[in-house]
Amino acid sequence: MESRPDRIIVSSSLNVHSVTLLGNGSYYKQRYKASIHFDRFMSILNAAKLSYHGVSGYSCMQDCGPHGSCQCGICVGVGNNQNCDLPNCPICDIETYKTIRTYCIISVIIILHLFYSVVLVLTIGAGSYGNTIHSILGFQCCLFNPDLCKKSVRNFQRKNKFLRLLHIWPIFRLPPYVQLLLSSVTLTLFWLYVRNKLDAIFILSYSTLVEEFFPSDHLMLTAHLT
Repeated sequence: MESRPDRIIVSSSLNVHSVTLLGNGSYYKQRYKASIHFDRFMSILNAAKLSYHGVSGYSCMQDCGPHGSCQCGICVGVGNNQNCDLPNCPICDIETYKTIRTYCIISVIIILHLFYSVVLVLTIGAGSYGNTIHSILGFQCCLFNPDLCKKSVRNFQRKNKFLRLLHIWPIFRLPPYVQLLLSSVTLTLFWLYVRNKLDAIFILSYSTLVEEFFPSDHLMLTAHLT
């Protein structure tokens, strides 16, 4: 890039025999592209957190150069005259942080219930039918013999005070396989909802400058002098 010239200065008494450029920008992009996008996404979330805690001003760790502007802690390829200082960036403001925190809490609850339903299906299935594949997956218990399933669930609940407390909520009274299916579908639909709501953040994180994929710091210019 024109903003990063590389030079080797030598004495006039020496002659340059050969010059070699070492490195492969295409390989760097192919290997680290996903990591770069993930790091940019996390930087935006961190900028929203800083806005929530009252931090203001320029949010990037470096100057974005002649081709980029600083927005929400990252350099985006939209020219160099669209800088956005915290906490006035709408994509990473206080409300964005509160929304993301709410999404995280809901996600943890759904994932925990998914884990609970898996454990319940495996425990009851293995306890009722031995080591057969169908019994371990809980298919026979939940689909072909619901009465036995209810009996096994009651026996399982009586051995654990925490499970008895969980069954205050109606959803935990459903058969284990139904809970597993319900939590899986809920997690998928919730992820699609969050992905749509945070679409502006994903678009911003993918507005990557060329310099990030082909940084001159990862290339080396060498010269053989005689």
